[in-house]
Amino acid sequence: MLDIKLKMYKLSFSILQRDEDCADAIQETILKAYKSLHTLKKAEYFNTWIFRVLINECHQVLRKKARLVPVDDVEDVCTPMHVSDYDSVDIRDAMDQLEEQLRITCLC
Repeated sequence: MLDIKLKMYKLSFSILQRDEDCADAIQETILKAYKSLHTLKKAEYFNTWIFRVLINECHQVLRKKARLVPVDDVEDVCTPMHVSDYDSVDIRDAMDQLEEQLRITCLC
């Protein structure tokens, strides 16, 4: 059993490169494998099957991480830029002429 755990870790680390992500992927793989063990047709294909589940789960982790934006990278879009009072009046007038839905979207 230790052999398969080590192989699962090595495979997941080769894809994810982070221990925390590997642990998440392996945990989800074991849970999914347990829930769908009844779908395995031949017991001799268990290793191949569980490693395929692990690979799919690793790719799922990568997809989730791709959608995340670190907080440090997010600019504060609501912070006003350095605009003179005269320019900001023109912007306010233009925004006031928009439909309400567009105006609500523009205001921060």
